[in-house]
Amino acid sequence: MMKTIDLHVHSNFSDGTCTPEEIVNLAIEKNLAAIALTDHDDIGGIERALAACRQKNAPLQLIPGIE
Repeated sequence: MMKTIDLHVHSNFSDGTCTPEEIVNLAIEKNLAAIALTDHDDIGGIERALAACRQKNAPLQLIPGIE
């Protein structure tokens, strides 16, 4: 079975509309294996997304990034 990942996600820390926590929840709902949080000029959402992954104890890999 092929795993699905999204390598280009923006949160409300740049030009996205969802919080990092909402992004993690959506990724889990969509059964994604991994996401890359790649906000513009800001890494502030990465710690919140990592905390959300730990809290959910989900098999979701978070790849930190920046654009």
